[in-house]
Amino acid sequence: EQKRVICASPSYLATRAPITKKEDIAQHDCIVGRPIGQRHSWLLKNAKGATESVDISARHEIADCEGILQSTLSGAGLAQLPVWLVKQYLDDGQLCPVLEKFNGEGAPISIVWLKTPYILPKIRVIIDEIIALSSRHPDIFEASL
Repeated sequence: EQKRVICASPSYLATRAPITKKEDIAQHDCIVGRPIGQRHSWLLKNAKGATESVDISARHEIADCEGILQSTLSGAGLAQLPVWLVKQYLDDGQLCPVLEKFNGEGAPISIVWLKTPYILPKIRVIIDEIIALSSRHPDIFEASL
């Protein structure tokens, strides 16, 4: 499971109202990756600690995570992105986490392959690397086999 974080650039946050509660998101530009015209929501924890889908208003819709990341870095708004993608930018201050206590469940990472008597070596390498990453970085990935 890949953990996600809502984040924005310091330049974006400097020009906007503070974000202290989930409801504040409605006053901000949000960057999403869903197909145009579909409902937009982020998974956030509620007051009881359960994860719920919270509708957001999308200002920008971009087709891939790299595009969302670049838009977020350039100050276009808030985005909910996988921690593995933004960790270096959070660590060096190019992005700031927002509403960390409300971060919801992560998104699953699934590996599916054709059932055969053996696993192809290239598939085995990918599986082993994901398992190794999850053990080295429990703050980014959570593995369950």
